[in-house]
Amino acid sequence: MITNPTETDPNFVIDDEDSVDYVSGTDNNRRTRLKTILITGCNSGIGFEAVRRICSRENSGNIVLILVCRTLEKANKTVIDLNEQVPGLKCHLVPEHCDLSSLGSIIMFGHRIKSLFEGSQIVSSIDVVAYNAGVVAKNNAKTEERTRDGFEMTVGTNHLGHFYLNSFLLPLINPDTGRIVVTTSSLHFRGSLGNFEGFKQYGSRFIMVNGGKFDPYKAFCDSKLCNLLFARELQRRLNNENSGIKVYSFSPGLCCGTSLFRQESRLFTTAFRIMSTGLLKFGETVNWCGGALEYMMLDSFDHSLEGGDYYAGPPGCSKFGDSSYGNQFTISKKLSKEALSEDVGIRLWDLSSKLVGLEEK
Repeated sequence: MITNPTETDPNFVIDDEDSVDYVSGTDNNRRTRLKTILITGCNSGIGFEAVRRICSRENSGNIVLILVCRTLEKANKTVIDLNEQVPGLKCHLVPEHCDLSSLGSIIMFGHRIKSLFEGSQIVSSIDVVAYNAGVVAKNNAKTEERTRDGFEMTVGTNHLGHFYLNSFLLPLINPDTGRIVVTTSSLHFRGSLGNFEGFKQYGSRFIMVNGGKFDPYKAFCDSKLCNLLFARELQRRLNNENSGIKVYSFSPGLCCGTSLFRQESRLFTTAFRIMSTGLLKFGETVNWCGGALEYMMLDSFDHSLEGGDYYAGPPGCSKFGDSSYGNQFTISKKLSKEALSEDVGIRLWDLSSKLVGLEEK
């Protein structure tokens, strides 16, 4: 039964017969189709702010939010936090867990999410998927951390994890009007994948995509470049299949106070937030960044007919508030030469498929 749980159930299932009265309202002849949104990385930062804003919408009673966090404990805590922060919350919340640094965890989640939709006439497909989760290594890290499958942690989680997850979710997305949103960054300009020497020479044991020595900052920038290339290549492939699904990527700007800064000292993050959003105004608030993600997931906006657009705004957009969405924050042509390369996108896709084993799937 679709519920709005204050206490969450890991065995949550959708049962159409039990759901009809709530979905239909008082008139059983007027059934309202639920809009289903799945988002990764929503227990903190801009992901949490985005779902909080969605839950605060007047029409949120017609929305199912599948909250995908690294652990079920974090997902359950997200449900509790949303109920505390949104009085009279009406959204249907589905806590789920998927560790993007583990292919095995992604496989298990993929099977669970497929079962969630099988046989349901109320929620038969996903309307919006937001690939938002991300990790970053500590700035002074000298050696790389590894995922459970041996990948360098930053690229392995931010890119390869979402890339593999997409193979399970894509068949569940509404083929006519579905939307995929990928959180990337203007820092993709600082990324460079070279000739993929790391992927080609070391396989799953790569340290850096270009085969160089570990650099935590560059690893994050590389992962955001991969996210952007993935979004554009995915759209190209969907267009070739005449799919109606549209893929959009966006940069939330320099978002201060998010979990991406969790490995830095509290003194540093507090001082940086005050300087960037208060004094110099070159950074963005978490509230504004979450609003940008909400906008990308739910609002109507200008886009090219073929999709695959990248959205961004000038530094300090948050000072304009929500009115900046669609104005200062809009389609951006400021992409790196590498991000615009179709050849690089195709090679990244093929090599990523090989790394996660999709060639054998």
